Amino acid sequence: MNDDTTPRRRRVRLITAATAVALAIAALLAWALRPAALPVEIATVQRGDFEQAIEEDGVLRLLQRYTVAAPTAGELLRPGLKVGDTVAEGEPLAVLRPAAPSMIDSRTREVLRQRVGSAEAALAATRAQAARSQAALAQAELDARRSEELARAQFVAPSAREQAQLNLTAARQALAGAQAEQRVAAHGLSEARAALAVELQ
Repeated sequence: MNDDTTPRRRRVRLITAATAVALAIAALLAWALRPAALPVEIATVQRGDFEQAIEEDGVLRLLQRYTVAAPTAGELLRPGLKVGDTVAEGEPLAVLRPAAPSMIDSRTREVLRQRVGSAEAALAATRAQAARSQAALAQAELDARRSEELARAQFVAPSAREQAQLNLTAARQALAGAQAEQRVAAHGLSEARAALAVELQ
């Protein structure tokens, strides 16, 4: 019986030793292949403001353009305003000092007179256009009232009344545009006459 148990004990010891060696090798491999620790930053959580600045290139577009003109030539004094300054209504933008009158020849005088005549003709044309627009507005008002009465009596479709109202609105806008052109022509005539008066002095 001793002869049978001795080899069996040896096999058990060998298996035990092999298992221990395998476990040791597995432990070594797991330790060698474990992921390396990553460095991190730690801080205490606090409530505060977060600011982030974004710098980009932009394109500046002019929204409204204004032309400032003078009826006569002169010397512009140094302006006191800078780009971006706020300007109130009625505040002077610049000071123009009148230039010394120069000698005028016959050709220049005739050109100025023709310019006055052209401005007078332009003003007359705008007055005629304003008169036509006024007559068209009166007709549009009559048509609108007539369409309103017929629509109440159900003699015409509602679309006819709407069309008459649209025509009335268009006539009012046309008259406003003609009156604006008349004012522009009047200013142009005043400018031409002022230039001729200065040159004749």
